[in-house]
Amino acid sequence: MLLGDRLNEQRNASDLTEAEVGDALRVPPELVSAWETGASMPSTRLLDELAHLYRVSARSLLGLDETADHRDRSVFFRNAGDSPSTRLEVGRWLDFLDRWAELLEDLGESLPGLGAPPPELDRGEVVTDLSQAPTLAMEVRDYYNLGAISTPDLCAFLDAHDVLVYRLPQGSPAAMNSGVSGAFYNHPKLGYSVLVNAGTSRGRQAFTLAHEYCHALFHYDKGGLISSINRRDDPLEAFANQFAGHFLVPATELQSMSDVEPTAFDVMHLAAYFRVSYRLMLVRLWQEELISWETYESHSEWSPRWLAERFGLNPCEFEVPTAAVGETERYPASVLRRARRAVEHGDLTPSQAAGLLEVDVVSLQFDLLAEPAPATADESEAEKEFDALFYEPSF
Repeated sequence: MLLGDRLNEQRNASDLTEAEVGDALRVPPELVSAWETGASMPSTRLLDELAHLYRVSARSLLGLDETADHRDRSVFFRNAGDSPSTRLEVGRWLDFLDRWAELLEDLGESLPGLGAPPPELDRGEVVTDLSQAPTLAMEVRDYYNLGAISTPDLCAFLDAHDVLVYRLPQGSPAAMNSGVSGAFYNHPKLGYSVLVNAGTSRGRQAFTLAHEYCHALFHYDKGGLISSINRRDDPLEAFANQFAGHFLVPATELQSMSDVEPTAFDVMHLAAYFRVSYRLMLVRLWQEELISWETYESHSEWSPRWLAERFGLNPCEFEVPTAAVGETERYPASVLRRARRAVEHGDLTPSQAAGLLEVDVVSLQFDLLAEPAPATADESEAEKEFDALFYEPSF
């Protein structure tokens, strides 16, 4: 069987049209057709992209390995909707985890294996009882000494607790057919990994991360779960939604700050305080009976960006980002630090690191391997005050 025949076979097996494949790979559908007829050959990069999309190995597409590599992860692709680009990005995430695990093994590092929650938080069973969500959310906060105030940056928090956070560089769920907001995967070698849609507002991403961490704590034996608007009736998803809301906005603190029915500006202040989206704050206020349903509906009509600007807050915190995620920005901070150290110590060449992260070497040198930029004159002047603040005179 020729390469073109295998490409045609795998595309049909994936139930994709030439136009959908072209859209996912950002090439004309005519080029996809040319590959399948043998009139043209895909580049090495595009062949890898096709392998990601069809969930097979590039070797099998070349006829070097007759066994398709489906990796027993079909759950992610059954629930990722019909968007080929989303399926492609989910495949990249899963393949990256395998490459990262392989690299760490080659470097002689011990891997944690399947993840499990701390024994103090482990319920020993899948939890779906919605009435338990508020209590468990506070137990998790107490375990990590978070108290009842605003939550730290969840990307940094999860990374510090051995949860690899990968940012999906896609559009907002409302603009995507699949509506994928995130996913959880208990990797057999690396343990917990979380996917978050970076095309949503920061408050929405915080909710997704809390939601996926709930899966890690209370649904970890499910192996892998993908969160999308198509699955909101799933008991696991419903429980994770309730947990995330209470984890991010504890009831006791919210009630202490809302002694009168809040205006839209008050809601925005609370959203900024708890680092959540404006809409989630409305939901939590309504759940705690601090606003009426009529108030919820009327306040929902306001623009979060407009409110933030008028209240002196950073509107970027409450809007969908317009700039795409950088090639290296999608990876967990701990991975980028480890990859840089591996290059500095000679464990990896820049080309090998670029292959690991699926970026070109030039981009890697500019984004990850470059020396820190020197402080500008303005930055240096602004920071000099700290020298004086901590200066200890000798007597």
